[in-house]
Amino acid sequence: MGEEGGWKLVWEEGEGGKEGYEAKPVCFFGPEELLKVKAVFRMRRPRSHYKGNKSGPGRLKTSPPAPPTGGRQDVDNLLKFLLDSLQGLVFEDDRQVVVVEAYKVYDDREEGEGGIDFVVESVEGGELKGMGERALGGSG
Repeated sequence: MGEEGGWKLVWEEGEGGKEGYEAKPVCFFGPEELLKVKAVFRMRRPRSHYKGNKSGPGRLKTSPPAPPTGGRQDVDNLLKFLLDSLQGLVFEDDRQVVVVEAYKVYDDREEGEGGIDFVVESVEGGELKGMGERALGGSG
């Protein structure tokens, strides 16, 4: 992993004689690191998933519907939103991401409000060898 993420003070010599320290984010992963992102997009449950069409503790129906397929949130668009949000804070550029694992599911918590869980990991170059074949069920 790169430098510890957070903020650092950087001396800036600005236009018009303006100069001084400015807080800039420090990414957790350096610009040369290859990355793997795992994400679970927990979609908000429709009211029809709850008893009496009202959400709340203990109100989720016992036989929830299949995973979400409708709606306007394609998993690729959700992933793009996540990667764009992390760029410049967790990693320098989303071009560093070489492996992605993403799931779109209904939120299984009682409130069912939705959310995103994600992990970003560094990938060694050797790990990539044969990864495509293994991912598609080959022996790689």
